[in-house]
Amino acid sequence: MCSVSGPGQRRLIIILGASGRLGTALLPHLLNLDVDIVGICRKQPTGPCTRARWLLADVADHQRANRAATELARLSTGYPQTVLIDLCLDRSSVTAMRDSIKSAAHFTDLLAARAVNRRQSLLIVTASSTSVLAPWALQTPYGVAKRRQLQHYAASGVNGSALLLPKLRTDGSDACLGLPTWTYELASRQITARLQSDADSDAFVVYVPTVLTTPMPRRRRKLFLTMRDVVRWWGKRVGQPNSPLAHRNASRALLDLLPHHVRRHVDHHLAPPGLVQRLATRHNISVRRMTSPP
Repeated sequence: MCSVSGPGQRRLIIILGASGRLGTALLPHLLNLDVDIVGICRKQPTGPCTRARWLLADVADHQRANRAATELARLSTGYPQTVLIDLCLDRSSVTAMRDSIKSAAHFTDLLAARAVNRRQSLLIVTASSTSVLAPWALQTPYGVAKRRQLQHYAASGVNGSALLLPKLRTDGSDACLGLPTWTYELASRQITARLQSDADSDAFVVYVPTVLTTPMPRRRRKLFLTMRDVVRWWGKRVGQPNSPLAHRNASRALLDLLPHHVRRHVDHHLAPPGLVQRLATRHNISVRRMTSPP
């Protein structure tokens, strides 16, 4: 196991869910910074050893989460600031997804409590998606769980930021027709930019993309929804209630039925101003638009 180099003027960065696709894309960017890195994952990564140290822990197990938080508090001694990057997400089922999001928030609370006791600075950076913005009929269990997590962070007094990212793709080959997408590389650059610009943050801020536009699929749209449309939409949601993909597909199917002049105001993929303002005012959360990373 690789070890961190030691405190000083360097920051300690802890990545929760470091072995996932976004964590794997982010790690090379962090290695270019003057920081020490601890990656938390459930299984030992198979890649080459780097400056990052790997801590095996399942934060869904509260006993293991407590032990990991205690070990991280010990490792953070002497660092001017500790940064927790939350990329934790289990997509295997709706139940597992909700548990992983809730467990990540609980683990963050454990680290925050230890940081307060040790009088240390803790910064939170969490990645989410624009589905947090979706109105009720278009919402998914993931969006609801992530919105609650953001509300929790904003109310708990932790400092840091949450990034509501568009749909992520590995390259141009799997771009989703009619939906804005980012690459994992671009998302990693945005997270890195937040680490550099928000180091002295004294609040919790949600960042959303600039208003996104994309060519809509050319298909005939309905002027109004029929009862048959509603029944089909509801059937897709209840047919596989524990499948995140089923809920996401049902939301997109309903979007595809909406006229363009309606969709551009309610489609969370586009991050329209109305939905952004609704998140800020209804949930009392500070929201800002992202700027392009260097």
